[in-house]
Amino acid sequence: MRIQIDFKKNYKIYLYFGIIFIVFMFTRLYCITSIPNGMHIDEVSMGYNVWSLSEFGTDRYNVSYPVYFSNAGSGQSSLYVYTAVLLAKLFGYSLLTLRLPAVLFGILLLVFGTKTAYEISGMRCAAFTAFFITTLPFFIMSERWAFDCNAMLPMFVMAFYFFIKLLKTNKTKYAFFAGIGFALTLYSYILAFIVVPVFLCIAVIYCLAFHKLSYKNLGIAAISGLICALPILLYILVIIGILPEFQIGPVSVTAASAERMSELAWAGQSISDIWQNLKLLTTYDNYSFTANDKYGVGYMNGIYILGFKLYVFPILLLAAFAVLTVVHIYRIIKHKAFCYELLMVCYIISGLAPMLFLEQFAIYRYNAVFFGLVYALAYLFDLLWQHKVRVVCYLFFALSVYNFGSYTVYVFSGAFSADYQALAYFDQDLMDICEKTDFGAYDAVYIDDTATYNTGLIVSYAMRITPEDAADEIQNIDTRNMIVRNVHMGIPDEIDPDENALYLIRDINADTSFYTTTYEQTRLWESLVHNNEIREMLMEAGSDYVIDNNYYLIESTPR
Repeated sequence: MRIQIDFKKNYKIYLYFGIIFIVFMFTRLYCITSIPNGMHIDEVSMGYNVWSLSEFGTDRYNVSYPVYFSNAGSGQSSLYVYTAVLLAKLFGYSLLTLRLPAVLFGILLLVFGTKTAYEISGMRCAAFTAFFITTLPFFIMSERWAFDCNAMLPMFVMAFYFFIKLLKTNKTKYAFFAGIGFALTLYSYILAFIVVPVFLCIAVIYCLAFHKLSYKNLGIAAISGLICALPILLYILVIIGILPEFQIGPVSVTAASAERMSELAWAGQSISDIWQNLKLLTTYDNYSFTANDKYGVGYMNGIYILGFKLYVFPILLLAAFAVLTVVHIYRIIKHKAFCYELLMVCYIISGLAPMLFLEQFAIYRYNAVFFGLVYALAYLFDLLWQHKVRVVCYLFFALSVYNFGSYTVYVFSGAFSADYQALAYFDQDLMDICEKTDFGAYDAVYIDDTATYNTGLIVSYAMRITPEDAADEIQNIDTRNMIVRNVHMGIPDEIDPDENALYLIRDINADTSFYTTTYEQTRLWESLVHNNEIREMLMEAGSDYVIDNNYYLIESTPR
């Protein structure tokens, strides 16, 4: 039974959503430039492009307003980048203007996610949905980082909302908005090229079968979406070789990061692979900047009962999805009536669809599915509430509020930043040294390096190498032995005693567990051993040194 509440006659609704919004804004904006502390390497990459575009009108490779961005072969989608460029042009480039779009996209998710839940299941379900979006760790973290993928979830939800409104009202304007929304989602992240088509195929067939969608409005949505998506569709034609690279006005359509599109291929994942990925999706994975083993994506990673670890949150999500699906399939069979809730099942299936195509799994890449999952959870508790099983609801929400408070303290006390700093993707120590050291005072600078592109990108960003200078001053980009001006990524095998050089060598005794695979850990250790042998040789030769941010800064000055 759907409950309709008149906002004007019920001040408690205003109060509830007012508190939700205040909590949302605090958990997203408080100390956003220092928590997370440091910049993820993808943030460095994006920040470099945003700075370059806002100052010079080109990306860091000197390409004028590209439809899709190069990024060491993996690429970056454009929607987040250009949103940040707009803010940088208005307020100047900074880490704040780089991360602020994540908050703005988060607000879109909160608004359209709540409105979608209301349109489908009523006010109580909408209230539960808003609570989960505001308080669960996955949403909090994904709305504090400058990642291109973080735009996919809110854009997909916004498009989904307009699609629901189109079905309920049959108004042409919603067909137009839905088409534009789905098209913009394609600019948000590469996995949208799987998620959006899968959803539209399933949902459109379902709606046409029940005569809920007219061919007229379907055509309007399709035409408006195709027009909006034309640049990104042309980009696909370029990278598969049908069209050459070209430029129209300031906009460039290049074959940037064709390797990224090659990811979208059938991976032949087994049932066991998918099951393992689902477990990770609802708990945590190796990328602790999204969700770590302490709190996971939804707090209750697991509790031990008689020696066995029971994963509470995944079980709840699985139960919620099963209830949502079974109840409404039964209603369709029994009443032959269209159920809007089954569109949410289509949404969840489409969000999980990339698992069939991608071997590499990361929670943050599957962010689109999380709205569907928390809606299913909200629907389950709404159902329990309606059937007077309220003790379970009270208990769950009491635990959720407690865990949310604990997590808030954990994040904003600095403990979260301390935990994730052991990963490879955050070398704030190196960034700080690059920004305050005059590398031009030396003939050469050699930096301890195990991931040449990452280190070289940090150096280039910190030194603000302009797009026009990049071609002359960055050598061997994306390869080993990368050089930026006089800065070499890597320590030489032998020392030149006549060279006025600066060596930056990470302290082998510091926390250097940067990588997550055995191969990478082995490579890192071998590199550290070699680099610290060089360090000892320099120090034995009487070279001056200081220790700064876990690095030895050693001046090899000719004597």
